[in-house]
Amino acid sequence: MRKAFESFDEAGRDELAKDLEALLEDRNISGDGTLVAPSAYLEAVASRK
Repeated sequence: MRKAFESFDEAGRDELAKDLEALLEDRNISGDGTLVAPSAYLEAVASRK
């Protein structure tokens, strides 16, 4: 992901961030302000204490 952002200028990075945010919002199935997105390859669970 870092390489993708590094390959763009500032305007491109902003557009990439907006596109990724829109994709995640579209796929989010949590309904409670957290992110739960279906995935065929990876399941990641993170918690902060």
